[in-house]
Amino acid sequence: NYLAGKFDWVVLSDLSLEMIRKSKNIFPKVVCDMRELPFKNNFDFVYSTFDSVNYLTTENDVAEFFLQVKQILPLNGYFAFDVSLEMNSFIYEEDLNREEEFEGIKFRQISKYHEKKRIHINEFLMEFPDGRLFREVHRQKIYPFQKYFEILENCGMIVTDCYEALSFIDANENSERAQFIVRRG
Repeated sequence: NYLAGKFDWVVLSDLSLEMIRKSKNIFPKVVCDMRELPFKNNFDFVYSTFDSVNYLTTENDVAEFFLQVKQILPLNGYFAFDVSLEMNSFIYEEDLNREEEFEGIKFRQISKYHEKKRIHINEFLMEFPDGRLFREVHRQKIYPFQKYFEILENCGMIVTDCYEALSFIDANENSERAQFIVRRG
């Protein structure tokens, strides 16, 4: 809703139809793979949130996403995305192994960072009050900080700023998370 006050036109997208259906926003919504954006028009601002880029588990997939964004970005447009970095995995791997209950739903989160493969796995097990069980597994690739700069440059994109998430402090390889602000080259 904040972005609606800043832009004349906002489109939401997600790979998951279920997530799109849960959105209570009035904006147009599109189910699509970020590596195959279906848009023919340009967007002044493209924003990818919640570590979405980390779900792309090959460098080729990351490059394909960046190239897709470049195609829909005008020369004066901006692209912002956030990523989880290795320090985040080191710090929170232990803390994210937990069992809790919320509104009668029991859940367990199992978090494991495979340092050699640079894959962080979070498994969620839920038990609903009626006995139904639900399991979801998230696999995220934790790329080296400098790899994003390399891939963006190879895709003809320029990083104008790179901050530690939720701040204006310059990010670096020891940051937990990074927020990239990018434009076309």
